[in-house]
Amino acid sequence: MVSVHDPDEYLANAENEAHFQSLYHNVLEAYRALIGLKEAGVVKAVGVGAKNWKVIRQIAADVDLDWVMIANSMTIKQHPQDLLEFISGLHEKGVLVINSAVFHSGFLVGSNYYDYQLLNPSAPETKELYAWREAFFHLCADYHLRPATVCVQFAWKIPGVSSVALNTTAAHRVKENLEHIHADIPAAFWEKMILAGLLEPDFHRLLVP
Repeated sequence: MVSVHDPDEYLANAENEAHFQSLYHNVLEAYRALIGLKEAGVVKAVGVGAKNWKVIRQIAADVDLDWVMIANSMTIKQHPQDLLEFISGLHEKGVLVINSAVFHSGFLVGSNYYDYQLLNPSAPETKELYAWREAFFHLCADYHLRPATVCVQFAWKIPGVSSVALNTTAAHRVKENLEHIHADIPAAFWEKMILAGLLEPDFHRLLVP
Protein backbone atom coordinates (compact mmCIF):
# COMPACT_ATOMS: atom_id res chain seq x y z
CA MET A 1 0.00 0.00 0.00
CA VAL A 2 1.56 3.28 -1.11
CA SER A 3 0.38 6.86 -0.93
CA VAL A 4 1.20 10.52 -1.24
CA HIS A 5 1.15 11.28 2.48
CA ASP A 6 -0.11 14.59 3.91
CA PRO A 7 -0.61 16.32 0.55
CA ASP A 8 -2.73 18.84 2.46
CA GLU A 9 0.39 20.16 4.20
CA TYR A 10 2.16 20.49 0.85
CA LEU A 11 -0.81 22.28 -0.75
CA ALA A 12 -1.10 24.62 2.25
CA ASN A 13 2.11 26.28 1.06
CA ALA A 14 0.28 27.81 -1.89
CA GLU A 15 0.54 31.59 -1.99
CA ASN A 16 -2.35 32.08 -4.40
CA GLU A 17 -4.72 30.08 -6.60
CA ALA A 18 -2.23 29.76 -9.47
CA HIS A 19 0.40 28.48 -7.07
CA PHE A 20 -2.12 26.02 -5.60
CA GLN A 21 -2.92 24.64 -9.04
CA SER A 22 0.79 24.20 -9.74
CA LEU A 23 1.31 22.31 -6.48
CA TYR A 24 -1.80 20.23 -7.09
CA HIS A 25 -0.48 19.32 -10.53
CA ASN A 26 2.66 17.99 -8.81
CA VAL A 27 0.49 15.86 -6.52
CA LEU A 28 -1.34 14.39 -9.51
CA GLU A 29 1.97 13.67 -11.22
CA ALA A 30 3.09 11.80 -8.11
CA TYR A 31 -0.04 9.70 -8.35
CA ARG A 32 0.63 9.07 -11.99
CA ALA A 33 3.95 7.52 -10.94
CA LEU A 34 2.34 5.44 -8.17
CA ILE A 35 -0.38 4.14 -10.48
CA GLY A 36 2.35 3.19 -12.93
CA LEU A 37 3.96 1.10 -10.20
CA LYS A 38 0.64 -0.57 -9.50
CA GLU A 39 0.06 -1.35 -13.15
CA ALA A 40 3.56 -2.86 -13.28
CA GLY A 41 2.73 -5.10 -10.33
CA VAL A 42 5.33 -3.49 -8.06
CA VAL A 43 2.75 -2.29 -5.50
CA LYS A 44 -0.76 -3.52 -4.75
CA ALA A 45 -2.73 -0.44 -3.75
CA VAL A 46 -2.57 3.35 -4.10
CA GLY A 47 -4.08 5.69 -1.55
CA VAL A 48 -3.84 8.93 0.37
CA GLY A 49 -3.56 9.95 4.01
CA ALA A 50 -4.31 13.48 5.18
CA LYS A 51 -5.71 15.52 8.05
CA ASN A 52 -7.75 17.78 5.78
CA TRP A 53 -10.38 15.41 4.46
CA LYS A 54 -11.49 17.91 1.82
CA VAL A 55 -8.10 17.55 0.14
CA ILE A 56 -8.70 13.79 0.15
CA ARG A 57 -12.06 14.40 -1.50
CA GLN A 58 -10.47 16.55 -4.19
CA ILE A 59 -7.81 13.94 -4.95
CA ALA A 60 -10.38 11.12 -4.93
CA ALA A 61 -12.29 12.97 -7.64
CA ASP A 62 -9.21 13.00 -9.89
CA VAL A 63 -7.43 9.76 -8.98
CA ASP A 64 -8.67 6.17 -8.92
CA LEU A 65 -7.73 5.40 -5.31
CA ASP A 66 -7.81 2.02 -3.58
CA TRP A 67 -7.74 3.35 -0.01
CA VAL A 68 -7.83 6.55 2.02
CA MET A 69 -6.72 7.38 5.55
CA ILE A 70 -8.71 10.18 7.16
CA ALA A 71 -6.81 11.59 10.15
CA ASN A 72 -8.14 13.75 12.97
CA SER A 73 -11.37 14.48 11.11
CA MET A 74 -13.95 11.82 11.98
CA THR A 75 -14.00 11.56 15.77
CA ILE A 76 -16.55 11.41 18.55
CA LYS A 77 -16.09 15.18 18.95
CA GLN A 78 -16.07 16.13 15.29
CA HIS A 79 -18.15 14.28 12.71
CA PRO A 80 -19.48 16.57 9.96
CA GLN A 81 -22.36 15.29 7.86
CA ASP A 82 -20.61 15.99 4.56
CA LEU A 83 -17.66 13.84 5.67
CA LEU A 84 -20.03 11.01 6.61
CA GLU A 85 -21.54 11.20 3.14
CA PHE A 86 -18.09 11.22 1.53
CA ILE A 87 -17.03 8.11 3.49
CA SER A 88 -20.25 6.36 2.50
CA GLY A 89 -19.62 7.22 -1.14
CA LEU A 90 -16.08 5.84 -1.00
CA HIS A 91 -17.37 2.62 0.53
CA GLU A 92 -19.90 2.22 -2.25
CA LYS A 93 -17.05 2.49 -4.77
CA GLY A 94 -15.07 -0.21 -2.96
CA VAL A 95 -12.47 2.19 -1.57
CA LEU A 96 -10.99 1.07 1.77
CA VAL A 97 -11.46 3.79 4.41
CA ILE A 98 -9.08 3.95 7.39
CA ASN A 99 -10.01 6.22 10.30
CA SER A 100 -6.92 7.55 12.07
CA ALA A 101 -6.02 9.96 14.90
CA VAL A 102 -9.36 9.31 16.56
CA PHE A 103 -8.29 10.94 19.87
CA HIS A 104 -7.86 14.39 18.29
CA SER A 105 -4.14 14.60 19.04
CA GLY A 106 -4.79 13.19 22.51
CA PHE A 107 -7.29 15.82 23.67
CA LEU A 108 -10.14 13.33 23.92
CA VAL A 109 -8.15 11.20 26.36
CA GLY A 110 -6.78 14.01 28.56
CA SER A 111 -4.08 15.90 26.63
CA ASN A 112 -4.10 19.65 26.04
CA TYR A 113 -3.31 19.16 22.34
CA TYR A 114 -6.19 19.41 19.86
CA ASP A 115 -5.77 19.30 16.10
CA TYR A 116 -2.01 19.10 16.77
CA GLN A 117 -2.07 22.47 18.51
CA LEU A 118 -1.35 23.10 22.22
CA LEU A 119 -4.39 24.70 23.85
CA ASN A 120 -4.60 27.15 26.72
CA PRO A 121 -7.27 25.80 29.11
CA SER A 122 -7.81 29.31 30.49
CA ALA A 123 -8.48 30.95 27.13
CA PRO A 124 -12.11 31.96 26.49
CA GLU A 125 -12.09 30.37 23.04
CA THR A 126 -11.34 26.91 24.50
CA LYS A 127 -14.03 27.03 27.20
CA GLU A 128 -16.66 25.19 25.18
CA LEU A 129 -14.21 22.51 24.06
CA TYR A 130 -13.07 21.75 27.60
CA ALA A 131 -16.68 21.77 28.83
CA TRP A 132 -17.53 19.15 26.21
CA ARG A 133 -14.63 16.97 27.34
CA GLU A 134 -15.56 17.27 31.02
CA ALA A 135 -19.12 16.17 30.29
CA PHE A 136 -17.81 13.31 28.14
CA PHE A 137 -15.42 12.14 30.88
CA HIS A 138 -18.17 12.25 33.51
CA LEU A 139 -20.47 10.16 31.36
CA CYS A 140 -17.70 7.63 30.67
CA ALA A 141 -17.06 7.38 34.41
CA ASP A 142 -20.76 6.79 35.09
CA TYR A 143 -20.62 3.74 32.83
CA HIS A 144 -17.11 2.65 33.92
CA LEU A 145 -15.80 3.15 30.40
CA ARG A 146 -12.41 4.43 29.32
CA PRO A 147 -12.69 7.52 27.09
CA ALA A 148 -10.21 5.95 24.69
CA THR A 149 -12.44 2.90 24.30
CA VAL A 150 -15.45 5.07 23.49
CA CYS A 151 -13.44 7.09 20.95
CA VAL A 152 -12.27 3.95 19.17
CA GLN A 153 -15.69 2.32 19.18
CA PHE A 154 -17.30 5.43 17.73
CA ALA A 155 -14.64 5.72 15.01
CA TRP A 156 -15.14 2.05 14.16
CA LYS A 157 -18.94 2.28 13.89
CA ILE A 158 -19.00 4.96 11.19
CA PRO A 159 -20.65 3.38 8.13
CA GLY A 160 -18.04 2.78 5.45
CA VAL A 161 -15.03 2.76 7.78
CA SER A 162 -13.05 -0.42 7.15
CA SER A 163 -10.31 0.00 9.73
CA VAL A 164 -9.16 2.18 12.63
CA ALA A 165 -5.45 3.03 12.82
CA LEU A 166 -4.14 3.20 16.40
CA ASN A 167 -0.49 4.26 16.62
CA THR A 168 1.68 4.01 19.70
CA THR A 169 5.32 4.19 20.75
CA ALA A 170 4.64 2.08 23.87
CA ALA A 171 4.51 -1.70 23.55
CA HIS A 172 2.05 -2.12 26.42
CA ARG A 173 -0.47 0.00 24.54
CA VAL A 174 -0.89 -2.68 21.86
CA LYS A 175 -2.93 -4.90 24.20
CA GLU A 176 -5.03 -1.89 25.27
CA ASN A 177 -5.69 -0.97 21.65
CA LEU A 178 -7.03 -4.44 20.96
CA GLU A 179 -9.24 -4.18 24.03
CA HIS A 180 -10.68 -0.91 22.71
CA ILE A 181 -11.67 -2.62 19.46
CA HIS A 182 -13.37 -5.58 21.13
CA ALA A 183 -15.07 -3.69 23.97
CA ASP A 184 -18.84 -3.74 24.34
CA ILE A 185 -20.49 -0.38 24.99
CA PRO A 186 -24.13 -0.45 26.15
CA ALA A 187 -26.73 1.22 24.00
CA ALA A 188 -27.79 3.30 27.02
CA PHE A 189 -24.42 5.06 26.97
CA TRP A 190 -24.87 6.23 23.39
CA GLU A 191 -28.40 7.34 24.20
CA LYS A 192 -27.09 9.42 27.11
CA MET A 193 -24.43 10.94 24.83
CA ILE A 194 -27.16 12.07 22.44
CA LEU A 195 -29.45 13.32 25.21
CA ALA A 196 -26.57 15.31 26.71
CA GLY A 197 -25.94 17.00 23.36
CA LEU A 198 -22.50 15.39 23.02
CA LEU A 199 -23.51 13.63 19.81
CA GLU A 200 -25.86 14.53 16.99
CA PRO A 201 -29.30 12.83 17.17
CA ASP A 202 -28.69 11.30 13.74
CA PHE A 203 -26.22 8.91 15.33
CA HIS A 204 -28.96 7.15 17.28
CA ARG A 205 -29.73 4.84 14.36
CA LEU A 206 -26.02 4.07 13.90
CA LEU A 207 -25.05 3.41 17.50
CA VAL A 208 -28.20 2.16 19.21
CA PRO A 209 -29.52 -1.25 18.07
